[in-house]
Amino acid sequence: MKIMTKTLVAVAKATMASMGKNDVRYYLNGVHLTYKDNKVFVETTDGHRLSQVKIDVDDGYKFDVIIDRDTWVQISKIKTNKKDNSIVELDIDGERLLCFNGAVIPLEYIDGKFPDIERVIPDWRTTHNNGGVGVSAVYMSEAFKSASILANPKHKGVTLTTFGASDALLIRVPTDHYEFVDLTEPATFAVMPMRM
Repeated sequence: MKIMTKTLVAVAKATMASMGKNDVRYYLNGVHLTYKDNKVFVETTDGHRLSQVKIDVDDGYKFDVIIDRDTWVQISKIKTNKKDNSIVELDIDGERLLCFNGAVIPLEYIDGKFPDIERVIPDWRTTHNNGGVGVSAVYMSEAFKSASILANPKHKGVTLTTFGASDALLIRVPTDHYEFVDLTEPATFAVMPMRM
C-alpha cells in the first residue's frame, strides 16, 4: 500500500496531540490504523480528545492494528516539504514495515481493541447539512491560546456550547487542498465534554 510521505507525516503530526501517553488503558498509547472502503483510517484518542483522518489509497488489504506511540513519534519527525513527492510503502500484513526512500522503520504493535470512534463521531455526510458554524482553525487556535492565559491554571477550561449536553465538540478541518491529494475528506478532531 502506498501513501505520499508528506501526507503521512502531516497526519502523524496532527494526530499526536490526542494520543494517550502512559495511560493504563495501554491500547490508547498508540495510533489505530484500519483499512476499509479504499481508505486508511488513522485514529487516536486519550479518552478526552480524539482525532480521525482518512487517507485515500488505490490498492489495499484489510487490516486493523494499533501502532505504538514511539513509532508514530518517529514518523512525525521525518523532514518533508511541499514539493516532496516521495512515497511511503506500508506493509502491515507482511513484515510490518514502513519504507521511506530506502529507510525502513519496523512497526511495533500494541495488542488490544481500540474504542469504536464512529460512536463518538457521527457520519460527516449525514450531519454536515444539519447546521454548524465554520471557523478558521488558525483563529480558533489563537482564541484558545488567549483564553488559556486568563483561565484557571488548575483546570484551564472554557465553555463551548454544543447542540446536546453530552455531545463532543467536533472540529472538521477541510483537507481538500493541493498539498495533500490523499486526503479528500475533512479531518475530524473531537473534544469530549468537561464536567465543570
